[in-house]
Formats: sequence, C-alpha cells, structure tokens
Amino acid sequence: MLCGVNRGTRLLLLASAPALALAAAPGCTRAPAGRLPVGNGVLVIAVDALRADHMHAYGYDRETTPRIDSWATQGCTFLQTFSPSPEMQGAHTALLTGTEPALAHRNLAPTDDPVARLAEWSLPQGLPRLAREFLAAGYTTAAFVDHFGLSNVYGYASGFEDFQCFAPDSSESSVGYEAVSAKLFAWLRERSMTEDWFAYVHVNDLERVWENGSSEERFDTFFAPRAELDSVPPVAQAERSFFAIPRPRWRNATRTIGEYEALYDGALRSLDEKFGKLFDELRNRGRLRNTTVVIVGTYGMGFGEAGLVLDSGTLADCDLHVPMIVRPAPILNCRKNVRSSDLASLCDLAPTLLDLAKLPVPRGMTGFSLVPELFGSGTSPRELCYARGGVHGGFSVFDSRWCFESIDPAAGGSPELVRSWTGEDRKALPRQHLHDRTLPGDLGHLGESAHDDARAAGMELAGREWYEDVDLAGRVLRGSLSVSDLQPALRKRLVESGLLAEKP
Repeated sequence: MLCGVNRGTRLLLLASAPALALAAAPGCTRAPAGRLPVGNGVLVIAVDALRADHMHAYGYDRETTPRIDSWATQGCTFLQTFSPSPEMQGAHTALLTGTEPALAHRNLAPTDDPVARLAEWSLPQGLPRLAREFLAAGYTTAAFVDHFGLSNVYGYASGFEDFQCFAPDSSESSVGYEAVSAKLFAWLRERSMTEDWFAYVHVNDLERVWENGSSEERFDTFFAPRAELDSVPPVAQAERSFFAIPRPRWRNATRTIGEYEALYDGALRSLDEKFGKLFDELRNRGRLRNTTVVIVGTYGMGFGEAGLVLDSGTLADCDLHVPMIVRPAPILNCRKNVRSSDLASLCDLAPTLLDLAKLPVPRGMTGFSLVPELFGSGTSPRELCYARGGVHGGFSVFDSRWCFESIDPAAGGSPELVRSWTGEDRKALPRQHLHDRTLPGDLGHLGESAHDDARAAGMELAGREWYEDVDLAGRVLRGSLSVSDLQPALRKRLVESGLLAEKP
C-alpha cells in the first residue's frame, strides 16, 4: 500500500513557506555564484542503524563495506559525524531540515510501544526543508521511504513532488532496499539527462535483520562470531529493555552477542554489495558525472555497550557516531580521497548540499556547510555537536575529542524500562559521564567517568544552554510563545545562535 505526493502539489508546496522562519546559523549562508550546468543530480542514501565503527573505512577489522570503502575514495569521508538524535524520526528530521530535531519533537507520555512513539514527532511547516529549497530552484524532487514513520502524516513529505512510503501492512516485496531502489530507478527513467533532480532514499534493512536475517542466507554466516563475545543475553518479555533482547527482536534461538554481531555485519556486507550494484547502474546510465551521492547513517545500533541489546535509543557513541560519505559530482572538481576529522552533525548535510549546488541556505538551517572541506579551502566552524532524545532524559555533548553525557536513565521509556535499569520500582538516579573518544572502548558510557571536573562542567553548561534555547525557539515555532514576549537580550541571543529570526 502506497501513500504519496504527486507533482501536482508543486505550487502548494512552494506556497507553504512559513510566515515566521527560523534563522540560519551565522556564517552558514553562502551566496550562489552562478548556476551549475543543467542535468545535476543529488542522491542521498540514508541508512538506519548504521554504526560508523562497523565500517571498514572507519577502522573496523572486518571488511563489511568494500564497495562503499572504494566509493569513499572518490570523495570525502567525515570521520567524526554525530546524529543529534538516536531515534529514526529525529535523525531524518535533522537530515531533511538541516536543523535541531528537538524542534519537531512533542513531549507525550513515555511509552515503549514502537507505533505509539511515532506520534511524538511532527515537523512544523515553519521548519526549513532541503527538498523545498531544491524544488524552488527548479529541481525535480522525490523521496522513497522505507518505514511508515517517515510518512506525510508526520510532515516528512514537504518539498517532494513524488513521495512514496509504505504502510506497515505492506508485503515484504514492498519494503527494503530492493523496493526503494526499484522505485528510484523507475523514477530516474522518467528524467531527462538535462533535468536537475534530488532524490532521498531511505534504507531500513539493518533494523529488519533480527526478524528476517539478511536478504541472502549466505550473509547470515559470512563472518564468524568473535570468541570473546560468547555471552548469551537474556530475552525480555517487554517491547524494550535494558541488558536484554527485546522480545520482538528475538529470533527464537539461543545466540551469543558475537553471533548477533556477526549477523549484523553480514547484513551490512550484503547491503554494501547492493550499493555497489547501484553505483554500477548509475554509471551505466551515464548519471555519475553530474550526480552528487551521499551515503549517511542516521543512528547506530547497540550490542549491550550502552545497555540496549539489538536496539537503539541511548545518547552514547554506539548510537550516535554515524558514517557520512559525500562524493561530489566529478564536474564540481572537489578533492578526492579526503578523510576529514572535522566535527560534523547530521544537521550539516542539508546546508552542505545546497552550498555545493550553489543555492542559498535558507533561514532555519542551523547546520554548517562542509563545502570548504570538500574543496580544501577551509574547515568547518563547528565546535560542538549535541544530542537529545531516545530512552534517556538529558543530553550528550561532543567536541573533537571528548564526549559528555548528562542523563536521567530510562526517563524516555515506560516504568518497565526503568525497572530493567534499576532492578526495582524506583526512579533511576541521574548520571554524568565524561570520556576521551580517542581512547579505545567505552562506546556505551557505562564505564568509569574521566576525572576532569572543569571540562565536564563546561560541556554540561553548553548543553543546558543550547537546549534551553532550542525549547524556547520550539515554543515560538508552535505558536505557544510570541517573539514579542521575549526579553530583548534573550531574543538577541536566540537570533545570534541561529535558532530564531525576527519577523521578515
């Protein structure tokens, strides 16, 4: 069952620009210096549950991604990219709007029900849209979505002339990489070689591996389990649980953590092979020279490092450190085989793609353009990345070396989830953790915190101030607070932070 938005909505989509816009971060906007030649393509492939540290290009010892690794040599691999949300909808919000996803989150009663949790997200029309900017510039736009949580019901279709998502009762042949890639190529067949286009492809295959295995059985045993990961995790009765496999993700067998990791790595190797065929197909169709291709992870997947097993939702590295590989169209003459250590957020992709296409970055995209890194003309001005949401209350702050986490464990879940953390019917105590990401281990932040009180205090203050400003901007965006209600000094701070603008 398909739900979609067709090309007849072009005028309606363009007319939906907000009366009150959020402003771009200072230094983010770049004026266009002439249009690119006709026939530009921009393809974003967003992969759920994709951990950076399980990709060979990011230092993993298994060759899980040989085709992606080879592809990365043609562009830039951003080694320190973080998702601002460990949740599917939050991560895609950052990619599609270029701004803080908390602005699209609604504070509803905590629940572990996966369908009920989807209602927590609703993208206000006032948020900018990457697709809307391409559409206004004359690009044909399309999205091929692999989960109903990203449907138009939650506001994700704005800016897309063709928007195709799949209902939860769809057959297996209608979901997964095969389905979305088939839709992509069917759509590309209708595009002339002189037409500018932008396509967003969402791949949810790595989330489905626990129920279905990989699409080819040989990949289930492609890698041998690690002997040191021989513990067998318990199975919970609940939808979500700490330190146990959620019942819906249990495959009715006694498996070790090493066997589950091997299944995941095999599924990733399978997906990598499919991406290789996609690159070959684009090349055979003569599309690669004029097409910028991005492969980006949206959030990670835990194997117990942060307490969740075969699940995501914590504010630790295993859930937030994601890969981002930008291969600009060869006609742009960007640098090749770049491995950037610049700090990056998923919020930075939208302004980067607009800047690369020589289009202005709109008000509200608080991310930073990474184009200077692609051309070797500079580095990103980003100093911190922030993350909030998932099963924890609180936030995480990342800089180029350190991570600081200040959380209320399980505050974003049900009482059953809290009990799985504490073991009793009591509230979990707040927890703070600082760690040096250049050191091995501690991807789940369950170890001992580093002893640097001054650094921890500084990062905590930065996180609290950022989310206080985000929450105020969100109230203005939703109409529960007027700009005129803000004190001049506070209004000035929100404008200077890039979260709010005066009425135009």
